[in-house]
Amino acid sequence: MNDNEAALFALLRTRYRRPEWCLLSQVRNSTGFARITRTADAIAMNTYPSRGLAIHGFEFKVRRGDWLAELKNPDKAEDIALMCDYWWVVAEKQVVADGELPHGWGLLEPHGRGLRAKSMAACMCDEAMLRERLMDRPFVAAILRRVLETDSDEALIQAARTEGLEQGRAEGRERECLSESYRGRELADLQSSVATFSRASGVEINAWNGQVIGAAVRVVLALRKDGYGSVLGTLQRVQQDLRAQAERMAELAADLSAEVSL
Repeated sequence: MNDNEAALFALLRTRYRRPEWCLLSQVRNSTGFARITRTADAIAMNTYPSRGLAIHGFEFKVRRGDWLAELKNPDKAEDIALMCDYWWVVAEKQVVADGELPHGWGLLEPHGRGLRAKSMAACMCDEAMLRERLMDRPFVAAILRRVLETDSDEALIQAARTEGLEQGRAEGRERECLSESYRGRELADLQSSVATFSRASGVEINAWNGQVIGAAVRVVLALRKDGYGSVLGTLQRVQQDLRAQAERMAELAADLSAEVSL
């Protein structure tokens, strides 16, 4: 069963649900080789006696060309369709054109999240025959064998799912450990940087002075960004002004001293 057919089978599950229905995929018409082997893409048997315990067979078609090939040899499907009470074609939209279905066959097409009956299947036998009919034993054996295989398949799937969950948990724990290790290294690097800053600046950073130190560092960095030349020029001009004032004061002091001597 390819991916497209598997998608149709998944939709079929929404229509034929447990416990009312037992739905199986890939059911042969016999377990032996005494007859020509035919395989139904799916078989659904109703488990409620009040609803006739009817058996529905299904043929999947996902391409128009495959359906046209089926029409050229309808007896191929009839060999196993006659084992069922109802026979359906489950096809993508526009695969089966109007008027192409063999007599009695039904058509199911995808609709939303399920399937819709575009054409209803007719019962292959009347109600009296349905009540009295004996099921073909090789076909029963094929159904039961598929039940056993399906149980085995589901067990393997469950085992794979469990293994995948365990592997996912292990990988999650490993990622968590790596994350914790990374955070530990990051914290150690940060602590080392703070210690280096404290040694170089002589300032101990704690929870109370961090904001003040940060503001001071910002001022220093701003000065560094703008360049120290402008700051130095300003200081030099102030120094020159102070020298001029000092010289003026010295002159005034000398004049005052001369007048006192007179």
